[in-house]
Amino acid sequence: MNHKTILTKLSVINHASALLFLFFSIALNAQTQYPTNYPFKPVKLIVPFGPGSATDIVARTIAEEMRIELGTTFIVENRAGANGFIAAEMVARAPSDGYTLLVTSSTTHSTNQFLFKSLPYDPVKDFTPIGGIIEAYYVLTVSNSFPVNNVTELINWLKNNSNKSKMNAGRPSPKMELPINPF
Repeated sequence: MNHKTILTKLSVINHASALLFLFFSIALNAQTQYPTNYPFKPVKLIVPFGPGSATDIVARTIAEEMRIELGTTFIVENRAGANGFIAAEMVARAPSDGYTLLVTSSTTHSTNQFLFKSLPYDPVKDFTPIGGIIEAYYVLTVSNSFPVNNVTELINWLKNNSNKSKMNAGRPSPKMELPINPF
């Protein structure tokens, strides 16, 4: 399908670099806090979103690469629900032994603290960041036949045609709805 891209900024951190960074972060952490044979048992990667989500796909890719690189099992567990609270709280309450890791988006550690009065975990005190894996941006597009060529024209069209407009955020999530609320 041919679309005009109104606003686009796509940037993905090279998967190999991110994986290498994650590997060295775990390895350095393992050398300073754990036996030199870390990991000597399966590692759980907890994902706060459902199977097939972008975060799940990234976690499964990392799990396979880490299994190959380190020779141990990395298990992806999806703990979807409550806008990530379930998974984040589970990892926050898990033993600090490096065997339960949270693979998440900014939802659990940035967005939620502005959307909810309280969280069942502290995004700063309860976690130690290991590293970034992927960067993603929102893309605003319209059909090629739509009569606008930029964001200003789109805003003007929406103001003049509010009864004709519909917008879609892809999936129900406050994180996805926030960028389109101004429209």
